[in-house]
Amino acid sequence: MSLSEMLGKYEDAKPQDYLDYNYYEFIADGTVKHVYKYKDKTDIYTSKGTWTYRETPYQDYSISSLDVKMETSSFPLQFVVYEDRVREGGGKEYFRK
Repeated sequence: MSLSEMLGKYEDAKPQDYLDYNYYEFIADGTVKHVYKYKDKTDIYTSKGTWTYRETPYQDYSISSLDVKMETSSFPLQFVVYEDRVREGGGKEYFRK
């Protein structure tokens, strides 16, 4: 996959029952948005950050990932990219929307 094919919106594969939606959007300018909404509230919560692309050689192929630094957190995130989804370092999956 090319980097441009990896960008876009990825929706939570198994959203919590108290959320209407939860997604990450990776934008070509190097920014990322995390957006979610609780079912019992009208507010939409959005946080922003930056991403960098990384390829890690593994056997006869390489693993593509997006390293994320959110403005609201001091903990970095890592998303491994597959064809139709990303998997966050903690194991949570998000599917391309």
